[in-house]
Amino acid sequence: MLIINYGPKQSYETLEATKEKARLRCTNCQLWNQVQAQKITDDICSVHSQHWWDGFVKAMNPKMTSTLVKARPRGDSVCEWVIELKA
Repeated sequence: MLIINYGPKQSYETLEATKEKARLRCTNCQLWNQVQAQKITDDICSVHSQHWWDGFVKAMNPKMTSTLVKARPRGDSVCEWVIELKA
């Protein structure tokens, strides 16, 4: 549901891309913008985001992992994920 609603409005930047590792940054998160507009202070997105990305990359290749390394609800200025291929 989130992807259908926010997907086209989301913006991502690829910071690193190799066969073994990718680093992605969300530069415009519609969910975060809406949460901020509604003055919601609970972290309702970073935990769900971590599980969504991990499931997404494992569906492509079970040897891949995703780690949320930065998150706006945790005080960072952006959200970033590291996606790695484990041997």
